[in-house]
Amino acid sequence: MSIPSSSARTSAVAFAVALLAAPGAAQTVKDTLVKRSGERLRGVEILELGVDTIKYKRAGSESEMPALQLSYVEWTEPPDAFDLGRGALDKGDSEAAANFFQEAATKAAEAGRKALEAECKFFAARALAVGMGTDATRAAAARDALQAFLGATPGHFRSPEARLLLARAMRVAGDAAGAEAALKSFEEDALQGGWGLQWDARAKLERAQLLLAENKAAEARSAFQGVRAAVDAALGSIEGNEAQELTALKMLAVVSEGETFLREGKLDEARKYFSQLASSARDDVVRAAALAGEAQALVLAHAGKTDTRPLREAQIKLAEAILLDTAGADTSAKALYLQGKILSMLSPQQETDNKQRARDYFESVVKHYSGSPWAIEARAELKQ
Repeated sequence: MSIPSSSARTSAVAFAVALLAAPGAAQTVKDTLVKRSGERLRGVEILELGVDTIKYKRAGSESEMPALQLSYVEWTEPPDAFDLGRGALDKGDSEAAANFFQEAATKAAEAGRKALEAECKFFAARALAVGMGTDATRAAAARDALQAFLGATPGHFRSPEARLLLARAMRVAGDAAGAEAALKSFEEDALQGGWGLQWDARAKLERAQLLLAENKAAEARSAFQGVRAAVDAALGSIEGNEAQELTALKMLAVVSEGETFLREGKLDEARKYFSQLASSARDDVVRAAALAGEAQALVLAHAGKTDTRPLREAQIKLAEAILLDTAGADTSAKALYLQGKILSMLSPQQETDNKQRARDYFESVVKHYSGSPWAIEARAELKQ
């Protein structure tokens, strides 16, 4: 038998390397499951991310664990668009984020990574929901994306969050009946499936916000109080990032409770509520929201009056609110809008440059907080 030449051996090695690099011969990508306890299961081939059970293969053996134990998945070498989507979200560009995540889903599908594909599609839909604000058209787009995700991957690990976001998108899109039905179905499944107290708290917040959107202020106020109790109950069994999220949810419920007084026109009660909240708040973001709420009550109470002292007081509170609102969210939008509104109200007494300064505030709201309900109000003011 003849011995292969050196060049022949080199060609054979090159062919073997090329064969190993071919898509059909590529090894399965192994990811990492991160448990709520902090434990990491590395080198895992994910077989199923279910709402009840997580199934995976590790070291050649198939295993499973309750979905309640999973915090998140660390994906190994995801498509570049996946990280670009995360970056866009961090910058507040939800539309770009959704496009990047959809691109990542396509790439994951091409690579045969079904679990990552589903995750990317969820992130794309969630990005649209995060960026919809109070815009009904954007909410409809988020609704459609969430329904598509839930229809394609029923019983997915991400389905509880997707279902609550769907109820929210329906509410913002003006479909109160659809939102109510979605919440009722969610609550029944969460109870039957034992998804945990944290989901009960989240569902209660969505229901309270739906009641407020329907102008059922007194019922919403009781519901927001229920959110606070539900969060306290849930915090006893969770920790880490999820505990921080629920604490923020509780803060939102506390602030929203004051909003119910404004919705009813009970301005004295609203001012008293927000004043007490601002004095007792340990968190700057909550204090900022309370100051803006108190200022709003002062502005609304000034209608038809000539005494400008309450407006001056409101200006001071709003300036402090803007400085304290490190979240840079709805509170800042409200504070900027109200600053412009106050200047418009003062214009008859002090023409000078108040009107232009007011327009500057309104334009700032429209430019930086286009998804906020205050942007709608600001646009209306700019048209006058």
